[in-house]
Amino acid sequence: MKKWLKFMLSTACLFASLGFKQAGDLRADEVASAPPQDSKLPDLSADCQVHVIGIYSAENSSQDDRVYVKIQDTGKQMVVVLCGYFGVQWNMDIEKSAQVKEIILSGWFDHSIVNVPENIPVKKIIGSPRDKSKPQANYFWAYYWHTEQGRTMVQRVKAETGRSIDTFQGAYGGSRFTIDGKLGLNPDQTTASEKPDAEPASNPLTSEQVSDSVAIEKIVRKSFQLDMDAKLKRITEAEEDLVRIKAKFAKRQASAEQLIHERIAALVTDEMSSPLQNTTTLEVTKDEEIADPTGKGWRSWQTQDWNEALRMFKIAVKRDTENGPAWNGIGWTHLHLAETESAKEAFEKALAIDPSNGGARNGLGRILMALGKLDDAEKELLRGTQETIDEYGEEQAIANGITASWFGLVEVKLMKKDFAGAKEWAERYLKHKPDDEQMSRWLKQADLKMR
Repeated sequence: MKKWLKFMLSTACLFASLGFKQAGDLRADEVASAPPQDSKLPDLSADCQVHVIGIYSAENSSQDDRVYVKIQDTGKQMVVVLCGYFGVQWNMDIEKSAQVKEIILSGWFDHSIVNVPENIPVKKIIGSPRDKSKPQANYFWAYYWHTEQGRTMVQRVKAETGRSIDTFQGAYGGSRFTIDGKLGLNPDQTTASEKPDAEPASNPLTSEQVSDSVAIEKIVRKSFQLDMDAKLKRITEAEEDLVRIKAKFAKRQASAEQLIHERIAALVTDEMSSPLQNTTTLEVTKDEEIADPTGKGWRSWQTQDWNEALRMFKIAVKRDTENGPAWNGIGWTHLHLAETESAKEAFEKALAIDPSNGGARNGLGRILMALGKLDDAEKELLRGTQETIDEYGEEQAIANGITASWFGLVEVKLMKKDFAGAKEWAERYLKHKPDDEQMSRWLKQADLKMR
């Protein structure tokens, strides 16, 4: 299950997901300062620059979804791009002399923006709009430059603006940024003396802010960038538990194939009493002829064909209501369609069938995380991790890649600021797999926070 999920999220998970609090609706006191949406890109000068800020979510998203952006006068026209997987409220502080020609908001979930002068157009490119308007397939978000999401972001920003990105500042959890034309220079435009894979600056310091405490904060924020190579990657690892699930259900699948052929034979030879019945039978036969609908569902899910994935998974559970991997697939599909309740029900069914289903436990835990129910999420993920360890042992569980809940557990502990707990679980994991980059980043983050 570790390979097919390199779809996204974004993307995943996440991941998503989730019927959690979004910032897509403007309050009454925000309407006056909100500019018109989806405006045409204005004429730009030849030296116009593009400045991008990318996040996964607000730094303390369970309690505050605001992110603050200060835009200084760079002496040039600029297009500002603000993107994030989860929706946030972008709070702008734009110098009067700054030549901002357009602001673009993009992400999977809806975003809002305040304190923008009326003469600056704002364009939204949202994959799952809160107002249920037509989703836009060209949405993007990234908080790392050298990732699949980062490369997609670069391509789509250029398609929108006709220009390359001049500066990029990224952070997993964002709170404050400054755009001055210098911070976060494009990593692909650095000189030979600079480190080619240097990560973009996260919430960088201004000259007036230099102090010991702020310097420490900068180091911590930098660690966030090294923190997670996307929630999507962890979802990929989680879903690759299907390797174990398929082995567990091998006998069941074998008998299912025999049953399918028996049903097809019976339907073909059965005499129908009316044309309507005959048509229905032929339609049923087509579904019955589909081999391995669960596998086909996951392949459709991987290509983000949500409707086809859902159809395949439903065929699978109709044949076998105890098909845990298919219920898990239904859950993740609903999650990416932002149908949280349906996703939650499907995950719960998968767990009722197989409580050790790491993918379903991870999905349920992440729904609770996105809803801000961190205690409940920790409880679910701890249970999933402990059950996996009880059944396989730590070393074998890690060797088999059955670690989705384990990764989720470390992440939720970091979100709860339980750095000692996060460190304990990260060290237990790294004892068996010391070269795991994601868990190593989390351990480093926990250590920094505990100093």
